[in-house]
Parts: sequence; C-alpha cells; structure tokens
Amino acid sequence: MNPTKKKLDSAVKIFDDRAYEIVKEFQRSPKKGPTPFESRWGSFKRQAYRLIRNTKSSQGGHKVIKSIVRSEDRIPAYLLYKGNEFHWGLLAIDPHGVVLDAKRLSLISRQLKYADNHDVPAHYLVGFLYQSGASTSTAKKLALGACEPWRPK
Repeated sequence: MNPTKKKLDSAVKIFDDRAYEIVKEFQRSPKKGPTPFESRWGSFKRQAYRLIRNTKSSQGGHKVIKSIVRSEDRIPAYLLYKGNEFHWGLLAIDPHGVVLDAKRLSLISRQLKYADNHDVPAHYLVGFLYQSGASTSTAKKLALGACEPWRPK
C-alpha cells in the first residue's frame, strides 16, 4: 500500500473514531445543562470545533475531511470546502444526520467559522458565541465579513 494512502487512512480512522465519540456523547447527554457551556449543544459545538480545527490545520487535514464526506456521498453541491471547512467537517462528523439536520448544520457551521475567523480557542467557544449574539446573528456577521469590536481588522 502507498505510504501516503496508509497515512490518510489512519488519519481518517482517528477522525471517525473521535466523531463517533462526539455523536454518542451528544445522544447520552441530557437536553439541558445548568449553563450553556454544559449543555449538550455547547459540548457538541466545542468538541466538533476542536476536532475540525485540529484536523484542518494539520498537514493534509483537508484531505481527511473531504475523504470522509465523499465516502459518505454527502458532498454539498453549493459549497466548496474553502467556502466553509466547518460545514464539511460537521458533515464528516455526522454524515447520517443523527444530530444535525440541514438547518442546524448550516447554522452551526457558520458559528464555528465565525469563531475560527476570530481565532477563538475551543474552551472559549461557547462563551464567545454567547457574547457574540444570537446564533442567527453570528451567521449574519459571518456573511457580512463583520468582526467583533475587540478584534483588530
């Protein structure tokens, strides 16, 4: 087997294993937590954000995400990988829509992209999103190319 292919297969397996854990944890978690940080959605977003950021920043990480999405035949016809890596990453984490319906997938991917544009560490993600406004407003801010006031342009 080609060493590059073997390395990609290994990285795909690591991603898939972690994605499986994220989805299973979401399913086991109570619907509400005492704080947004501890809620099932807060936990899901934070873990997915961390996994996607780590994967896309690693050498060949884009190949891992694209490979999983293609193998599951979930390629979005309207969105290139570079358009929003988090959309593709969430498709790779939950290719069968167990956790994410199309509307939530679109919304959360834009929230994660907006946070990534601000270089927010994963442990601050939920607080950042909470402080940035309603989930729909962060998606609108992303579309407008807006930045939070504290971020240098």
